[in-house]
Parts: sequence; structure tokens; C-alpha cells
Amino acid sequence: MNSISLRSLINGLINHRITLSISAIILVALGLRLYGINWDQGHGFHPDERSLYMQADCMYRILTHHSTYHDCAIFGDFPNIKPGIPTLGIFFDAAQSPLNPHWFPLGSIFIYLIVFIRLLISPFADLSLLDMRYVGRTLSSIADVGSIYLIFILGRRMFSQNVGLLAAFFMSIAVVHIQNSHFYRPETFIVLFVLLSYWFMLNVVECRRWRDWSLLGLSVGITFATKVSVLPLLLPLSLTYFFSVFRQSDRESNLFDSAQQAIVGAVIALATFTLLTPYAFIDIAEFIADNTWEAEIARTAGKMPYTIQYIGSIPFVYELKHSFFWALGIPLGITAIGGVIYALVNTLKKAPSWKTDMLILSWVLPNFFLVGLFFEVKFLRYLFPIMPFIILLASRLMLAIFDNTRTLSDSEKTRPSKLPLLSLFKIHTPHLTVVGIVLVVTASLLYCISFLSIYSKPHPAIAASDWINQNVGPATTILTDNHWTEGIPNLHRYNERQIPIFEDDDIPKMRTLASNLSRAQYIIFYSNFTYGSINRIPEKFPLSSNYYRKLFSGELGYEFEKSFTSYPNLLGISWKNDIFNRANLPEPKQMDKSLQPGFVINLGYADDNVVNYDHPTVMIFKNTHLLTIEQLTSKLTWLDDSKLPIGLMLDSSELMLQQDGGTWSQIIDVTSWTNRFPLLAWLLVIEILWLISLPLAFFVFRPLPDRGIMLAKLLGILGASYIAWLLASLHWLEFSRTSMLIGMICMASLSSLVILKIGTQVLNFLRKHWKLLAIGEVIFLIAFLSFTWVRMANPDLWHFARGGEKPMDLAYINAIVRSSYMPPFDPWFSGGYLNYYYWGHFIVANFIKFTGITTSVAYNLAIPTFFALTVLGAYSLVFNITEGIRKTTSSVTSCSISSLKSPIIAGMFGGAFVAILGNLDGIFQASESLWNQMQNNQGYLAFDFWQSSRMIPELADLKPSFLTFWVEERLVHTSSIFCGYGLRLDNTCPDISPHITEFPFFSFLFADLHAHVMAIPFTLLALGLGLSLMLGLQTQSKVWIFITSAFLALALGTLWAINSWDYPVYILASGMFILLGIPILLKRPLFSNKALILLGIAVFIPLLSMLTFFPFHLSYETFGTTIKSSKWQTPLFNYLQIHGLFLFIIITFLLHHTQNRLLLNMSRIKTLMKAYITPMKDQFNQFEAKFTSEGFITILWAMVITYMIISGYQTGAFLTVLLGLATLSISQELRHYNESSPYILFIISLALLSFAIGLGVEFIRVGEDIGRMNTVFKFYLSSWVLMGLSSASALWYLYHMKFFQLRKWSSVGRTNIVTRTSWMAILSILFISSLIYPIWGTKARIADRFDTDQITLNGELFMTDVIHWENDTAMILRSDYDAIKWLRTNVEGSPTILEAQTDQYRWGSRISVYTGLPTVLGWPWHQEQQRGDYSYAVLERANDISVAFSTPNAGQKLKIIDKYAIKYIIVGQLEKILYPAQGIEAFQFMLDQGTLRVSYSDQETTIYQVVEVPIS
Repeated sequence: MNSISLRSLINGLINHRITLSISAIILVALGLRLYGINWDQGHGFHPDERSLYMQADCMYRILTHHSTYHDCAIFGDFPNIKPGIPTLGIFFDAAQSPLNPHWFPLGSIFIYLIVFIRLLISPFADLSLLDMRYVGRTLSSIADVGSIYLIFILGRRMFSQNVGLLAAFFMSIAVVHIQNSHFYRPETFIVLFVLLSYWFMLNVVECRRWRDWSLLGLSVGITFATKVSVLPLLLPLSLTYFFSVFRQSDRESNLFDSAQQAIVGAVIALATFTLLTPYAFIDIAEFIADNTWEAEIARTAGKMPYTIQYIGSIPFVYELKHSFFWALGIPLGITAIGGVIYALVNTLKKAPSWKTDMLILSWVLPNFFLVGLFFEVKFLRYLFPIMPFIILLASRLMLAIFDNTRTLSDSEKTRPSKLPLLSLFKIHTPHLTVVGIVLVVTASLLYCISFLSIYSKPHPAIAASDWINQNVGPATTILTDNHWTEGIPNLHRYNERQIPIFEDDDIPKMRTLASNLSRAQYIIFYSNFTYGSINRIPEKFPLSSNYYRKLFSGELGYEFEKSFTSYPNLLGISWKNDIFNRANLPEPKQMDKSLQPGFVINLGYADDNVVNYDHPTVMIFKNTHLLTIEQLTSKLTWLDDSKLPIGLMLDSSELMLQQDGGTWSQIIDVTSWTNRFPLLAWLLVIEILWLISLPLAFFVFRPLPDRGIMLAKLLGILGASYIAWLLASLHWLEFSRTSMLIGMICMASLSSLVILKIGTQVLNFLRKHWKLLAIGEVIFLIAFLSFTWVRMANPDLWHFARGGEKPMDLAYINAIVRSSYMPPFDPWFSGGYLNYYYWGHFIVANFIKFTGITTSVAYNLAIPTFFALTVLGAYSLVFNITEGIRKTTSSVTSCSISSLKSPIIAGMFGGAFVAILGNLDGIFQASESLWNQMQNNQGYLAFDFWQSSRMIPELADLKPSFLTFWVEERLVHTSSIFCGYGLRLDNTCPDISPHITEFPFFSFLFADLHAHVMAIPFTLLALGLGLSLMLGLQTQSKVWIFITSAFLALALGTLWAINSWDYPVYILASGMFILLGIPILLKRPLFSNKALILLGIAVFIPLLSMLTFFPFHLSYETFGTTIKSSKWQTPLFNYLQIHGLFLFIIITFLLHHTQNRLLLNMSRIKTLMKAYITPMKDQFNQFEAKFTSEGFITILWAMVITYMIISGYQTGAFLTVLLGLATLSISQELRHYNESSPYILFIISLALLSFAIGLGVEFIRVGEDIGRMNTVFKFYLSSWVLMGLSSASALWYLYHMKFFQLRKWSSVGRTNIVTRTSWMAILSILFISSLIYPIWGTKARIADRFDTDQITLNGELFMTDVIHWENDTAMILRSDYDAIKWLRTNVEGSPTILEAQTDQYRWGSRISVYTGLPTVLGWPWHQEQQRGDYSYAVLERANDISVAFSTPNAGQKLKIIDKYAIKYIIVGQLEKILYPAQGIEAFQFMLDQGTLRVSYSDQETTIYQVVEVPIS
């Protein structure tokens, strides 16, 4: 009998093993969370938790009319609060109600909950403020344990029982969950109710019952009451609604029935939220203000002291590291990443679980990207709500791998592989998978156990307090460096003083600090918060940063005494977080000896949320040297440059290589034939590169109708330059003429391989289409020579008013020419390297290095080159698109230039649209001028070529509303800030954004050789490669696909190095072309692994684009690249002024292409509208008959447009309409796919991308932009190129489809004839208007120069006969020109020079500009931008230059000379004008002293050479 009972018991346990397992997990989880619940012993070391208890305590005292309720801080701001239980009238009075917390950063429900429980307990026990920690933390633990059970049942429901159980286990031991359960904050409750909401979402999708929607509403209401930051939950809720409406098993379901249920759910959610957080509406102004302020703090690192630590954090990388290093542990973290990717792939492949995966990803990815892209502040808790979901996906991945390997093993057993080892491996893959899962489980469990060790010891701050009380005598002065953070408890018997470190740096602050340091015996740090934050931005806190460096190195007389830590520890192994490296601080001496014994593993920096609440590193320093106030003040106010963290500098060996090389006279021979005939030499190099690259281009662009014969020039220039750059970057070969020669040989070798393979095809094509090649060459030469004439008519490379930034570009080119290796040295920051996207300048320098042409001439040849390449590239692209359409829709086998239908004409329009036409400002200026003549009789106005590049006026920032919640709040004006624009009524100072709206022709005409100008032709090359790849998917081999993808990756990588603003645009374009290649590849028979190929291309191209320029990225450092919301809107009229012609053509094309679908959708919408006014019994029949998913999308689209219009985004609404139209057009083409479809889709995709760019600029901007000036400037230029190509192709398509033929129009009625005649008239007017700028603008620009008639290519000859006025003093520039020529001829290498420094656009730094020699500092503004975090060094150098020229003290001059290793000092007219005479005359004393000698002198300019500089 006993045996039978035991057997029954065992069987029962087996049958209930899952129940027992989850029960065990929950019990263990509860124990882990309650263990160490009193970790801070009531000292409240978590500031947010402490704030909740304080708010609750205050509310409790007021409600109970406690005798101390007047002591509540809230009474200071709200004296009208009525104590006691409020009446109904008082309850609804926000100013008087004691239930109004007047504090909304965290959900009010948490305050009410604590107050309610305390009221229940109060008859039995009188708990103090912090005693409520036991209640709060227990509730938090219970909430997290509840989440574990929910993840189990969700995992079981979504995937399998085993997945749910494994996820629950991992969540129970996840360190991030255990730690957050020890705090009473919203995070654990958010997770609980989000998971509960997901359970009801699944009910809604599966059952669609009223109670499911009601319970979902209840759960969502509670979730939002915990914290309104759960807004991303709206996305999975929207998907839930979508899935419930469009379930395949219930196609006949009524949309409005589901809508009614959803509305009821939303009402319940709102009611629940209102019930739990009533003052979100009763006191709505304060609620919005508090939450908006919190959002602003999260968006902008440094807005508050506790967010400074996140300045410069790399988006996504920071989140990934801290989520998966510290939160989950490395093994589980890596598996979680794999789980997310697996879910994403399942969703894209529409695997059986794709809806479930999409529902999870709709919560995980938006939260992750929201924090990564829009939040500069990256507290780990921001990602806590997604942790259970990624744990669930990780668990699913592990078991999916196990199931797949088991299938593979079974298959192998039945059909073994021929290779024994491979067969053995496949059979045992399930065992290997089990081993892997066991390793992840074991590692996670060990990490959990080690983390729990922090709760088995006293908190480090309490341990430090005990040590101080035992070892330091009473009344001792102790400095506590805990500004804006926690403190050390129980120091009441000491003279404790706090250092206000986050106050602005100034000398009085340092004197106060010195006084405190001299009197104190100890300094105590609660955590790394202060020094870890301050030293992130030494440019803002240079003195405070200096204080920490010197304190930790022992220079202030304090020595490290003791530290108190509580690292996670297991079996003597500790996991240490590095608190010094990220702050660029030295670890104090002897600190390693103070650490807990055992083996320590340094995992790097840990987020503030990870360590600084429950196990910070407390440090104590002792004053051992007792320095005086004067000594300390001197040390604190003197910045030792050698210890400042200045980055972007060449190391000593690199500096020596750069300074020893680059002798001008060895690079450029002014007497050579290339300098006598520079135009011929320059063109000859271009043509040679073209010819040697022609066969290679034929291969790469094989699917294009012209085989890339016109894009071969760009391919050759890119390839040869890349090889030369790579050799110099890897230090394999010095940058020289040989580098370019090797590049040419490599390109010729690749072409030779093509000739060996398909040489006959190449020759046959060229014989048959030689006229096409000739036409392309003629177009290039006409464009090149015409713009060469424009440059010769105004070649000057500087002008005090409209010269632009040519001096900077020329300085960079000269520096690259002189540089021996890459990255090149910075000519405007001696000793540093160029931290700029310099690759376009490198191409020009490469030509100069090869030909030996003088840089001032080469500059004026480079502008026509890039212009002609742009014309040719646009011509080639449009020709190939239109010829592709013609060949697939016409019976004519060849195109002729004699017909307007010819794609050659279309290509010419493409070149004109992209590179020659202007915006519509020309017609407005012409009309104004004509009006001035006719009406006012004052003559014609001069044409302002500059005005056309500023088509959007300066705009003030928007006022945020509840509809535009993402817009930053206006900042109330403070007396310390100057408001130049005058205060508005809301007491805010307008944030004015200027706008640059350059278009290609303006940029070429203005002739700054900037990144955006040089990138344009290479963007066209990338588009050409993208088109070729897309078409080649239909016919070409896998080898060809790989090679072409590699060239596309190279072109994209080039864009980052030339103009990084273009990279995201053309990466998106490439992704779009790959997507458009899907239907092409799917139609291809007998081609294996199609999905794998497309996925491989999608991953390979962006990865290789980064790898090809890895040396560039290794040295290049970006600053201020975060994304922020835009506070400005483009007026629709101005947008139409800029893009009017293109938009008119594209809109016509899209309407023509989608007219049938548009009419059909309008009919469906009309039917749905009628359904509202028909009797209820008829609604269902009408809806079921007419409604489609397309109709639903159309309604949503209309709602978005309406929302934008109401919100004030007129341009955004307009572009959304166009995006919808373009999307509909793509859908239309995909439905009726044919041979011409790839080309038509390419036209539409270009337009769609340009619309998306315009829309994006309305909402986002690059973080550190000047307003949104550069964001608009750079992206509008990309949009122009895309729109120009699309509109030129679309115009030809309309002509090809006989849209213009009146004979066809006559068949459809008189009204249509009038309409289309009007259309042609408008087109003609817009086209002529766009031609005004190229004609009048060119004439105006040529005339806008110094008073000289020189016609030359030499951009520096203006100095020979120009007199310039500086500070009302005349300067003969000829003197500077002679000095420049002497330096170029006689100076060996590239030594540092000292010359006058001025603000940008002035004559300062002119010697460096025209020689390329590195000067101490050039134009400061660009250096501050390029050096970002190190910009304080720019201000320091400017000051040093001023001192060097101003001081009469020779010793001071010598210190500066020694500091920057200056070899030559220029004292010319500019120096004599800008600096005092006594400072200039002191150089003569140094000459007499023997430390200088005169190397060159004329009447106005003297060049001193440094002979000897003392070491001291």
C-alpha cells in the first residue's frame, strides 16, 4: 500500500511538474528580492525613492492634520492647502486639495498607495517617513514576482510551455530585476501592467470580446498611471486593433464594430487613469509642465547636473553595453540580442509566429530607438520595461535552436552526410546546444549569486561612516564632495562642509575651494558622480576638472586614505566597475590595495543606475601636506596644458613624419609644363582615368543601357584616389605622385581582367554606340570648359565680404598636399590632425600631387571638374532610366538625338535639372526689378545672387502644444541671459534659426570647395551603382552581384568621408533599391538562395562601406551628432519656391501613374462615408462589400494629414500627401509588374526619398546645429539632386506616354485640352523662371570681386594689385604675396608658423592658407566645431597668439614658441595693425638676443626664424 501511495505521489508530481516548477521559481524569486530589503538601513540612498516617501509623508501629515504638517516643504509654494480629508469642493480645487501632490515626475499612484497603507497601519504602529521602505520595497518585489508569473503564461501562450518556464527562470535570477525590486520606483510596476496589458491584447486578437477590450482598457489605464513615459505602448495597442480587425479567420468582421470596442476600452483606460491620477486633469498645467520638464532633462544631457555624465555617450552602444553587460550579464545579454534579431527575421519572413513577434518588437524596438536616438540621458532604468520581453525572446531562441538541431540530427541519422566528421557534428548538435543553454543558465545564476553579495555587507557609505567615527576625532573638518548626490550618514559631530562643484567655474569659486581644502583634514566622495560628470566636459568646467586631476594625482597635498566598495563577489572573484577611465582621471595611488581581497575583473564603466544607489565606491582622502591657501589657489587656477585631455593630436612619431615631409618646392615646380598648360594637364589626367576605367565600368554597369561609359570617369577618379589614400593611411607608402600612379595601375589591371573576360563584348558595344560615348564626352567638355571660363572671370580665393570659406578649403588642400601620410595634419591647429570629412579635398590634392599644378590654379580647375562630373552623372542616370523604359516599351531599337523622345535629350534635361537650373527666386527678383522700373521709374534692381540661397527666412521657435508634445519647451528668460530679439509675451526669448537653401548651381557658382559640393557627383555614382545592382539581380551572376555590391559599398563609404551628411540618405536609397530588387529576383528562375542573397547584400553593403574607410573612422571623432526634435517649420510657400518646377512635374507624373487607383480609393472612401448616414441595418452590407486594407490605410493617411494641418505643419502635411501618392504609385507598379517596372520604380523611389527627407527635416535636426541651419542646408541639397533626377525622368516619361500630344487630347474633350494647355504653360513658366538664376546669377557673381580685371585661373593673383582695409588701415597685399612665395620656395618640410589670428572670413591665417604650413590657430569657429570636446584648447591658443604678439616680455614669447614648437614667425602689415607696437618691437630685442634671426624681409613684412629656444 505504501509502495502504491509513493508511486501515485511520484506520478502526481510528474504530472504537475510545470506547476511545481513555476511555484518554485516564484518562491525563489521572492526570496531573492526580499533578501537585503533593508540595504540602506533607512538612510534613503535612492533619491527618487526617498522623494516618494517624503511626498507621501507630507500628504499623510496634512490629511491626518498632524501637528507638524506645517513643516512640509510643499506649504512654502502652496500655502492655501487645507489640511484634513478634503470635501468634494476642495478635492477639485488644485490649490487647496491636500491630495494634489504638486509633483508629477513619477506616478501619483505611488504616493497614494503609501499614504493608504500607512493610514491602515497607523492604528497599530506609527511608522516614520523612511520606515515605509519596508512597505514600498515589498510591494516592488511582489510586482516583479507577479511579472515573472505573467512572463511564464505569456511565453507559454505565445510560444510554448518550456519557453515560458525558461523565461520565468531567467527573469527570476536577472540582476536588473533583483536590483530594481529593492527600490520603490515605478519600473517594476510598469513591467507588471505592461505584461498584463499584453495578456489582454492577446485575448482581444483571439476572441474580440467586449470584456477583453474592457480589461485591456483597465490595464492600460493603470499602466499610464504608473508613468506617462509608457507612450510607446500605443504602438502594440494599434497593432492589436489592426490584428483584431484583419484576422484572416474572420475576414467579414466589421471595422466599426471593432472600433466601438476599442473606443470603450479607451474610455475605460482614460477613466482608470483619471481615477488613479486625478490631478493630471484637475491640475493639468502643472502636470504637463512637470512631465515636459522631465522629458527635456532626458532629451538633453547636461541640462541638470545629474545628467552631465551622459554627455558624449555613443547612442545605442551605451545602451547595449549596460543592458547586456550589467543588467543581464554577458551570456544572457548576447543571447537576448540574438533573440531580438531572430524575432525580426521571423516577422519579415512571416513565419507562423510573426504576429506575436511583431507585437513584442513593437514594444521593444521603439523603446530602444527612442532612448538611443532622442534621449541623450541614458539611465539604465529607461530600458527596464523591455527587459522581460528580450528575456522571453532569448529563451525562445535557445529552445528554437535546440528544436532545429534535433531535427537536423534526426535527418542526419536517416540520411547521413558523405563526410564522417560533418555527419558526427550534425548528429551531436542537440547535445552541443544543451551545453550552450546550460552555460548561459549557469553563468546567469552565478552572476545573480555574486550580485546578492552586495546585500550581505553594510552599504559602503555606512561602512565609511563607521570608519570615520572610529578613526577620526570629533570636530574635525571634513569636505564632502557630494554636490547633487547622496552623502555619508552620521557625521553630525564633525565640521562638515560641502563643495558646490557644479556651480560655474571662476576664480572666486577656486579661491573658496582652496580655502576649504587648506582647512579640512579629509575629503569624502560618496560615489564617482561629481568627478565622473565634471570631467566629461572639461571645456565647461576647466578649473574643476583641473582640481580633480590634481587631487587624484596628489598635487593638492591630499593622499588617498581608504575606499569602501561592495563589488558583486563570488568565491573571491569580484566584478569591478571602472570609475576613472571614462572620466580621463588617474586612479589614486594605493587605491588598489584598499579593494576587497581576491581576484578582480574590471568590466569597465557602469551606469549610475547600476552602482551608485546600493554599492557605490566611497573614497576618503587625507590632507597630509597641509598646503596653504595661496599654494592651493595657484595650483587650482593654473591649467597645466600637458594634463588636459586634448584629443585629435598627432603623436610624436607621426608629427615628426609630417613635419619632415611636404617640402613645397619638391612637390610643385612652377616652371613645369603642367603649370604652363594647367588646363591641358588636368584634363589629360581625367581622360586617362576615364579610358583605363572604361572596361571595368562596362562590367560593373553591365545591366545599364549605356554600360556605364559615362560614369567611368567617376569610377576611375574614385578608384585611383582610394588606392592612393589607403596606401598613405596604412603607412604602406608615402603620399606622393607614385601613390596616384599605383592607383592608376590597379584600375588598369582590373580593366585588363575585364578585357580578358569580355573584351569582345566591350569592343562591339563601343563600335555600335561610339556616338553615345562621343555625346557624353562633348557634354562633359562643354560643362567643364564653360565653368572654367566662369572661374577665370572671378578666380579670387578670398574676399572680405563675399569670399566665403575658400581660404579654409585651400588651407586644407595645401595641408593634404604637404602631408606624408593620412590623416593629414591640420593647418589651422598645429600639432593636430584634420578632424574633418576631408576626402573630397584629398581627391583634389591627389591630382595636384600627380600633376604638380599650383594649388591656387588647381582649386579653380577642381570646381569645373566637380560641376562637369555632376552634369555628366545626372545625364547618365536619366539617360539610362529613360532608355531602359524606351527599350522595354517601344519597337524602335535605337535612340536618336534628333527626336525629343530621345533619352539623350532626357539625359540633357537631367544634367540641367540637377546642376544648372536655379530655384524660383529668379522670377521673383526679375518681377521686383521690372516693377521698380515700370512703377517707380527707379531703374532695374541689381540681381542678388546670394538671396537665392536663403529662401527660407529666419524663423522663431514654435510654441509647443498638446498636439506637438515632442517640441522642446521654450525657456523662460533669465536676467543673466541677453535676449537680442526682445522678450515675447510668455517671457521667453525667441530661438531664431537661420536657414541655408543652397542648390547645386549656386554652390558651384559660389565656388567654396566644400564637402557638399564635392560629394554631389559621387552621390550620382552611388545611385548609378544602385540602379545597376537592382537591374542586375535579374540576369547577372552571383560573382557579379558581389563585385557590384562591393563597388556600391565603396561609393557609400566615400560619401561618409567626403560629406557624412549624405551617407544616411544614400544608405537609405541603397536599401530602397534592394527592396525594389525583391520582385526582380523573385521572377528569376533557377536561381538558388534568393532570400539569403538579398539579406547578404543588405548586411554586406553598409558593413563594407564602413570597413573600406576604417582608417578614416579610426581617427575621425564626431561631436554633437545626437538627433533632436526641430522647433521650426518650413513655410509651405518657401518650400514651393525652392522645389516648384520639380514638384509640378513629379506630382503630374504620380497622378498620371495612379489615376485609376486614386479614383477607386476615392470611391471606396465615399462608400464608407455613406455608411455613416445610411440606416444601421444597411451599414454592414455596404462595408463588407467595399472595405479593404488599402481603404483603411487611406483613412489613416488622411487622419495623419489632418493632424499635421491642425498642428500647424502645412509643409509636413503637403509632403505626407506626396509620400502617400508615391507609395500608391509604387503599389500600382508592383501590381502590374513588367520589364519597364524597375526603371519606373526607380523614378518613384527617388521622388519618395526626397519627400521623406523634406518631411524629416520638419521634425528632427542634428543636435548641435545652429537652429536647424545645416540640417536644412545639407538635406535639402540631397533632396534637390534626387528630385531633379526624378523630375527629369518623369518629364520624359510623360512625353513618351504622349501626355503632351494635342491630337490625343482632342479625343477627350475641350475641357481637357484647356487643362493640358494650361499645364504646359505653367511648365514653361516654371522652366523659364528656373533659368533666370543661371544667367543673371552668374553675371552678378562674376562681378562680385575685387576691383581687378584679371582673367586667370590663378586664384591668388588678386594679391598682386589689391589694397585691403583692415581696422581702417590700408594693406598692400602684394607684400604678403611675396612672403608667401618665399616660404613656399625656401622652407623645408612643414614646420609650425606663428601669424596673426582673426575671426573667420577675415585676412587672418593667410600665410597658412596659401602655403599649407601649420599655424598655431586658424579661423576659430570651425576649429571649435571640429574639435568639439576639446574646443577649450582653441580659446587657449587664441589667447596665446595674442600674448605672443602683444607682450613685450621676451620670456613669455619664448614659452609660447616652445609650447607650440614654432619655427617661423611672420610679422607683416596685419600683425602690426592688430597688435600693440611694443609687442611687435620685442621681436627685434629677441633678434639682438640671438633667439631669432631674419629669414626674409621687405618694407612691410619680416619673417623671423627661431634659432634657439630654452628648454625651461
